[in-house]
Amino acid sequence: VEAIPLMAEAAIGTVVAGPVGGIVVMAQPIVGNTYQTARKKGTDPFPAFMQATLTGYGEAAIEQWTFGKKIGLAKGIGKIVEEGGKRILWEGTKLYVRGTAEEGSQKFNENLWNWVFTDRSQILTEGVMQAAAVGGPLETVMGGAFAGGGMMLSKGETVSIVPNSEKIRRVEALRNRANESSLSDDEKIELNKTFDQTLVDINDGKFDSGPVDIEAEAQPEAQIDAAETVTKGQEALLEESNKRQAARYEELLELVGQGDELAAQEIQEMTMGGPLTEEQQKEYDDLLKKVQEGDEEAAQQIQELTTDEQNAERNLPAYEVLFEAMMEGDEAAATALLNGEYKGARAAIAELETEGRVDPTLPATDEQTRNFATIKVHSLARLLGLKKKDRQQIQFDLIGQKSLKGMSVAEVKKVEDYFVAQAKERGLSTSTGKELAEVIKLHTTQKEVQALSGVKPAAWKRILQTPGRVLNQFLLQSKRVERLLEALDGFTEGPIYNSIWKVTQTQLVNSRTSHNERVARFREALVDIMTPELQTDEGIADASATIQAEDKAAGKKERKLSKRAVRKLVGDSLWAKYITGGKILIAETTETDPELSLSPSERIGIYLAMKNENSLIHLREGNLAAYADPDIVLIQIVESMTGQERQIGDWILRDLEANFERANGAAKLGLGRDLEQQDNYFPIRVIDVTDIQQEDYLTLLEDKPKRPSAKAEPGEVKKRQKGANRPINLDSFSVYLNHLTRIEQFIHMAPVAKSVGKILNTKEFRQALNDTTAGHGTQILDKWLKNSIRGHAIERTTGFAAKTLLWMRQKGVLFALAGNIPSVARQFLSGFNAAASHPTTLTYMIKYLTQSANPKFYNTLEQRMLDRSDVMKTRSFERELANVKHQAQAARVLVGKKEFSEKALAWQKWADKRTVTIAWNSFYDSAIHSESVQKQFDLDGSEETAAAYADKMIARTQPMGDVEHLPDFFTGGPIERLLSTFMNQVNNNWNFWAHDIYGMRKAGKISNKMVAYRVLFSNILPAMIFGAISRGGPPDDWKDAMFDWAIYSISPVFLLGRIVTDALLGFAGGKTAVEDLLPSNFGKTLQALIKGQPKKAAVPALKTVGGLTGRIPNQAIRAGQGVYDLWTGETDDLRRLIYSDWSLTRYGWPEGADEGRESIER
Repeated sequence: VEAIPLMAEAAIGTVVAGPVGGIVVMAQPIVGNTYQTARKKGTDPFPAFMQATLTGYGEAAIEQWTFGKKIGLAKGIGKIVEEGGKRILWEGTKLYVRGTAEEGSQKFNENLWNWVFTDRSQILTEGVMQAAAVGGPLETVMGGAFAGGGMMLSKGETVSIVPNSEKIRRVEALRNRANESSLSDDEKIELNKTFDQTLVDINDGKFDSGPVDIEAEAQPEAQIDAAETVTKGQEALLEESNKRQAARYEELLELVGQGDELAAQEIQEMTMGGPLTEEQQKEYDDLLKKVQEGDEEAAQQIQELTTDEQNAERNLPAYEVLFEAMMEGDEAAATALLNGEYKGARAAIAELETEGRVDPTLPATDEQTRNFATIKVHSLARLLGLKKKDRQQIQFDLIGQKSLKGMSVAEVKKVEDYFVAQAKERGLSTSTGKELAEVIKLHTTQKEVQALSGVKPAAWKRILQTPGRVLNQFLLQSKRVERLLEALDGFTEGPIYNSIWKVTQTQLVNSRTSHNERVARFREALVDIMTPELQTDEGIADASATIQAEDKAAGKKERKLSKRAVRKLVGDSLWAKYITGGKILIAETTETDPELSLSPSERIGIYLAMKNENSLIHLREGNLAAYADPDIVLIQIVESMTGQERQIGDWILRDLEANFERANGAAKLGLGRDLEQQDNYFPIRVIDVTDIQQEDYLTLLEDKPKRPSAKAEPGEVKKRQKGANRPINLDSFSVYLNHLTRIEQFIHMAPVAKSVGKILNTKEFRQALNDTTAGHGTQILDKWLKNSIRGHAIERTTGFAAKTLLWMRQKGVLFALAGNIPSVARQFLSGFNAAASHPTTLTYMIKYLTQSANPKFYNTLEQRMLDRSDVMKTRSFERELANVKHQAQAARVLVGKKEFSEKALAWQKWADKRTVTIAWNSFYDSAIHSESVQKQFDLDGSEETAAAYADKMIARTQPMGDVEHLPDFFTGGPIERLLSTFMNQVNNNWNFWAHDIYGMRKAGKISNKMVAYRVLFSNILPAMIFGAISRGGPPDDWKDAMFDWAIYSISPVFLLGRIVTDALLGFAGGKTAVEDLLPSNFGKTLQALIKGQPKKAAVPALKTVGGLTGRIPNQAIRAGQGVYDLWTGETDDLRRLIYSDWSLTRYGWPEGADEGRESIER
């Protein structure tokens, strides 16, 4: 372990002292992974960052010092590598700062900072290197440096703690290193908070002296004695490590005795390290049976089955095999390492393999089935939070005995089936990360394994491979997660697809459904409270008669009214008018108090807040702080309320109380804690923080897959201290509806956060996934899961530039799409993707398309779809509309009014709805009636599987705006969201071609004949129609047809497709990007005014206003220009009422000014 001090010094020295003599390393994914692991174990942010830094740089240090021959490290380095030098490096650092037993303490933080602030300007200079080379014992020199605290042996000089200016520079250097690392944004934020506090501590003099456990009087000559202390300390450290391993072994041994083979597998990994020979495997299996029968002697024999020496070489990867050989004097191995020649090493590794891949087609034996079921029972019981005695009681109720040990195969399977059903009922995934890792490996080709192995090729090869890695990442970020997971499963709905995608999507749909049902119940309650007479048949009859009389007097046709229709016409109109009414005066202005006016919702909000002690503090010291006596004002407010308003408030409190157990069950499952049920609980929402920035239990759940949640209560239920004076949101309807969205998301996504999060955090799964996706898969799935848990991808945007970009995008979308007739026509093109899935589906689509001309028939189709599919009930076809749902105003939601964004896109939504209705029913009927479809998609012909198949195929062929369907690029920051505007269905087209055509053919799932069919209907035919819609007519010649096909084929490629499309269009009027809408039109307006051409300024000025507000659609401006041109005789083409002059005359390959169709010159 003698090299550890130098490695530690060099790793941190590279950061804080600059690159001179240091280790030149690149950011590695291992830094982020190590940081996350350390935080999960409770390590504070800064020590976790230091551990990640040392782990990431330790390997580079070994390589550079040894192969660069800067220092001879003797045979000890081989042992470090073999025993996991990176972890030992961190343990050595803890020893150095006297923090071994205090990993998460403040004392350890301070000592670690003091270590960083030690003057080590000569860390890697020749003085130190020569001192090690001239024969002085390495452990003495390095051990002394390790123990000396603020003292370093450097050319015989003593150096000490650096001045404050240098401390500040080093903190900022570490901050820069953290910000440039592979850590997530959230992790960087928490680290930056630590750095900010450290700067405050520096200025306060906290680090003016050395580490608290180091003697300030230490002299260089005393360091030899210190080395002996260090050696003893290191021995104690290794002894402590062995003790921890022994404790873990005993814990695993107990689980093995209960039949847990996962624990047995971990014991095997601990004691033997890798794959066994046939003889060892047989002996191991025999011993395992004895262990399960309680034979402790067998457990000891398992531990002693093989030695480290027997297995070490077999377990080392190619790089370390050569490394070990080189350390033992193999010059050929040293040369191979220096020159990057690993071909021989790969061959050597292949020879060391002792067992092949398991053949999945072989049937399992009864014993294998029983063992696997036993493992599953233990795993699911832990996932469900059951204690051992509870699990045994369930087993007794089911079988008649508590222990699994004496059960038959059928009985163990029965217990397993019970726990699987319980887990599925609660929305939990029933697979483990290790199981799914094996599935990934099963479907990974040997070529991919070699290409993605840990062996580094020569530098020139790495440079040539860089474009391929970048392209791989680009394609993955454009891929929808549903398809990515199916591809990992071998292009089938296998365990990965079902355990991650299906579980997550099902719970998201359940959350949206439950939310809609609770909002509907609230609306019904409001009708009952505001119009109690409508609760009786007599009241309904009277109201119906009144409506009929009013219709007759107005000369309207008599109509039959159902009970529901009467309630809607009378009840909705009355309470909707009331709820959206203005504020009423509560108290007039006096010498001491300002005027107070409140809306009905605000009066109810105060009524609710007064009933809870936490909220009442905010009312008195926040909202009503300006009044001389807040309590008198509160009495005035309550006295001004109607009885109906109090009833509404009481109904809300009863509803929250009635749903408490659902929320508490989710908290126990997802967060491992109980909620505290408060009297008269109503959520607290601070008035100066947006809804998506409020912290609540869902916020904790979002972080659950990454690290254990903090024990502190979230803001909405935290007990208020005296002096809490932040005003709270009094709009009770807004707060209540926002709470419904958040709490239903929490209730349904807690099982996902626990079970799917556990899968994604499994080391084996992450490694297998990254090996198959060139290192990008885990990052994509982590982000996708977080967005799915919270139900949206709306980030907290900060900074003027970012907010401006998103605002321009939001308004630009409305400007471009509102009333856009060509855009509405293009919406139907997604039907071609649906028809492309199978010829039988096309047959049904043609049938239903013709019959849907009859409104009654179409309504029947739509109702059948909604009755059988919750996915279709809650679907958003456009990302912007999905975001609108999360940010809609409460009053509009309650009265059924639509946001302007929804109204502006109403025509597109109408076209989408008709396309989806016809496609869904065609998928549904073909799944029930077509044997060919059933065979290709593995369906059983039942209505349940037909509905699930229709839901899946709609998601694959039609626009889907909900967060779980969006690819990684679409959920990024302002720039990514801006660049992905108008790309939803276009990206879905790319996924269909890449996955459902190319991917499935490559996997052998479809024939060449089916490929030709899908290409025709998903690419060639829609390309021709797309071109006709864009130019306002069919192509003039074959060149126009080729242009249409080129545009339709290249545009789905994210970013690159837009650039090429703009180039093909000559960067002219066909450009659809919203990012330059405002600047370009404002520039044209200004230019025309400067030139004294006010007429030419009119159109770009209108477009500027439209882009600013989103209220003047581009279609209206185009139609106005068309009317003007028709009126003045510039054209007689009536298409100008819909299309721009450019679309009708210039859409196509770039041509000269004297070519192309005739255009209007102004």
